[in-house]
Parts: sequence; structure tokens; C-alpha cells
Amino acid sequence: MNKRTIILVDPIRTGKQFVEYARSVGCETLAVYTLPERILIANNLINRVSLGHPALFATETDRIIDHVNRRRLNVVGVIPCSEPGVVLAAQLAQQLDLPGNAVETITCSRNKWLMRQELKKRKFRTPNFTRCRNNADIHRFLHDNHFPCVIKAPAGAGTDQVFVCNTRSDVEQKLAIILGKTNLFGCRNEYALLESYIRGQEYVVNLFAHDGVVTVTDIWSYRKRNTPDASFLYEDIILEDLSVLDEETIASVIAISRTFGLTNGSIHAEIKVEENGDATLIEIGARIAGGDLPVLVRDASNFDHFRENIGAFTDVPVQHIHDVRFHSHCQVVFCHCEQRGMVRGIHGLDNIAELPSYTGHHLNCGIGRIVTPTRDLQNMPLMVTLRHPSRKQVAKDAEQVRKHFILTVDEHRYRGHDAESADNQMQIPESLPDSGQRARPRRYLRSADPVYCGC
Repeated sequence: MNKRTIILVDPIRTGKQFVEYARSVGCETLAVYTLPERILIANNLINRVSLGHPALFATETDRIIDHVNRRRLNVVGVIPCSEPGVVLAAQLAQQLDLPGNAVETITCSRNKWLMRQELKKRKFRTPNFTRCRNNADIHRFLHDNHFPCVIKAPAGAGTDQVFVCNTRSDVEQKLAIILGKTNLFGCRNEYALLESYIRGQEYVVNLFAHDGVVTVTDIWSYRKRNTPDASFLYEDIILEDLSVLDEETIASVIAISRTFGLTNGSIHAEIKVEENGDATLIEIGARIAGGDLPVLVRDASNFDHFRENIGAFTDVPVQHIHDVRFHSHCQVVFCHCEQRGMVRGIHGLDNIAELPSYTGHHLNCGIGRIVTPTRDLQNMPLMVTLRHPSRKQVAKDAEQVRKHFILTVDEHRYRGHDAESADNQMQIPESLPDSGQRARPRRYLRSADPVYCGC
């Protein structure tokens, strides 16, 4: 047998950290992607570190196991690293007789329609909802429910194909956008989920489960806003004190995680808390949180999701942390674009890097590239991570990030490219079609005040 190997299923944006930790405990890694390479690249999902390591594009456990056997790999663990891979990871762990989560129930946590049905059956709080395939389904739902309402793809992630609607025609238009199209992960939407809108503050509750013990590791609040081009557009993700939610709310989230058979590894839940204290689950998944949240938690506390997951899904001995303590405050800041055109200049990154709480950034635009109004995380121009012992300093720096970040954009009519292709373009044309008038350079500064979604 070859060296001990850990299979990382869909290590999207978390691959680097898992590879580093696997190596530190003497293990090799095999990255298994359930998504086609073209989807990963087009949607800026692939972690380039994984390109230099063994990788397999597969969606069937038999093919993966055949690959393992032919290469005589000594697989000691299977870790679900992001949303699209949680079901395959559970199936693969079961077939290899390795630690994992329950295959029978985990599928419900991946599909929002199935999730809503299961929550309703188990008497958990849930919004009114229906599966929507045509305008007749919309009519029946709106007969008993009021605006606003939310329509979304059943198996997406983030705010991809999620819309808040205030009129019947708006719902019908958004259904047409969703139905028959592919989501962020390249899966075709056979229907949409239509549900009543929940007002209140939205929180991320990240948990860790092992040996029957579930620990709350970190809680974050979302600040989102609606724009003419997008619903629930991220503004900020702010680390909160673990006491921000009451014991009853936490107990409900833990009970829901067990309902879906999430008993091993990291658990990512999103809830909304109304003014009267009622909490409703938005979604829950058997995986590590997205973006840079796990890295911020690792650097700001005594808890490390990467190390803990390797301990939970393999036989590597790890002293699990149950008393999570933070020594720093954290915030993720998102900068939007409200224009369509070619980027001529990007300004302020050096100033942002000098802020006391700055830890890093992800720039998703470049000189000569076409930008369009921000719709979701996939065409978000800039994301900045902040960490500092002083919460006041973090909040101050978040304001400075938006003041410093400036795009110079040539506005134009860009014929032959829709928003989708412009957002995900792989090649930039050397010249633009003549719009009939000279392009106007414009200095772009994003400094709008954040708005709490639902308030």
C-alpha cells in the first residue's frame, strides 16, 4: 500500500489548508471534484493549490474506489470540504467503512425543498413554502400568502439564484430565470422553491460534532442589502460573541443537525431571528463554512476547523476543543460594483493593506476585464478580511475599506456579451464594438451604508 491518503471531496477554496494539515500529520491527499472543471474555473471556485496535487473528477463512488484500488492508496479518511460534495463524501465513507455522516438523511440537507419538508414533518419552525414548476403553482401559493416572498433554486449556495419578490409578475420573471437553468454548481433546476419571507437578523451558526458531542464554534451576523440587480447581496459578515443567541435557539439548531444525521465534523447553519426572538432555519449543511471564515476562526481563537475535521474523519489522534475562546474580532467586507464596462484602473488596495486589522483580500476583477453590476459572490469585485483584538478598530477599518476601494470604469454598450458571459469571461477582446459614442472614463467609489436585510 502507498502512503496514508485523505480524500478531500470538493475542496473548493479550502483545499490549501486541508492539504497543509494532511501533510503535517504524514498524509497525502486526493482531491475529488463532483463538478466539471469548466464549471469550477468559470465560477472562480477552484482552489489553484489543488491543481498541483492529485485530483479526480468523479460523481460515482465506484469510479473513485476503482481509482483508489488501482493506485493502491491507503485511504484513512474522507472529508466533505464544501456544499456540493457532502452527499458523495458520506456515501464514499460508508463504502470504505470510515467515519462519516448518515447517508439516508444527509441528502435532505443538500436540497432546500427536501429540507423544508423534513423540518415541517418534525415540527420545527419553517416558513410557508411550495415547490414551484409553473405560474399556476405561484398563483396557488400567493392565494394564501403575502408579499414579500422568496424564490430560489433548490440546491444552490450563497445567494446564487435567490430572489426576493414584491409582485406576482416579479415572481413569474424570477421563476423563468431559475427554471431549466443551471445553478452555481452546474446542476439543472427542475423546479424552484417558493417560500414566505422571514424578517429579522440573519446569523451563521457553525458547529462541530464528534463522539456525540456538538460544540458551537463560531457565530456570525450577516449584513445584506437588496439592489436593482440582486437580492440579499452580501455587505459584511461580522463575528459575534457566542452568547449572542439564547440557549433555546442553539438547542434548536443542534436538534435540527441531529435530525439530518449530521453527527460528525463541521456543521454550517444559517438562521433568522425575528424581533420577538423566534428563530427559523434558512439552511444547514454537513461541511465547513465557506469563504475565509474557517481561516479567521483559526487565527482568532483556540479552535481550528481544519485540524478538528481531520481528527473527526480519520484515525489521526486530535485533542478536540469543546471550550472555544476568541482573542480577536473579525469581519469580512464586500465591495460591490454598480456599473457595466471595462476596468481601466483599480485603486486603494495598498491603503487597504496598511489598515491595522487587514489580513488579506480576494480581488475578482482586473485591468482590461469587463465588470457588470454585482449580483452575487461570483462577480463580487473585492472581498477583504479583517482581524484585530479591538472590535472598534475592525469596524473603523471596514469603513475605510469602502472609502479606499475605487474602480475606474469605461462605461459602454457591450454588444454580443450578456451579463453571464461578461462575469465569467475567460478571454478579453482587444477592442470593443463601437457604441456610437466615445467611452467615458468614470471614477467609481463604493461607499453606501450597509442595510440589514429584512429591517
